[in-house]
Amino acid sequence: MAKIKDLKGFLRVVMPVQKLSDAKETPIQYLVVEVPGYVNSYGEKQGKDQQWLIQILGEKRINDFNINQDHINKKIQIDIFTESFCIESKIEGKNPFYVVNNTLFAFKILG
Repeated sequence: MAKIKDLKGFLRVVMPVQKLSDAKETPIQYLVVEVPGYVNSYGEKQGKDQQWLIQILGEKRINDFNINQDHINKKIQIDIFTESFCIESKIEGKNPFYVVNNTLFAFKILG
């Protein structure tokens, strides 16, 4: 698991809290953060904007962050933990499936 600090962008989507289909029915909330593409020293945009899907896992963390529709389009700075893993197919000849999770660790509204 890797930590990404001080990722700056705009909060674009706040999805309603859902329940995972695990035995505990763990609450999860998803956010979409738009990170603007790189701009060079002349103010010319050099890179594409990125959309990051971020998850908040667990009722306590969802309540502590308390992110809602009022935060949409705000400038934000976040820290996330990112992890990736592979799920092997149970069907012979099928390629494995790769998953990347980005879990919110810190959240701050800028400006």
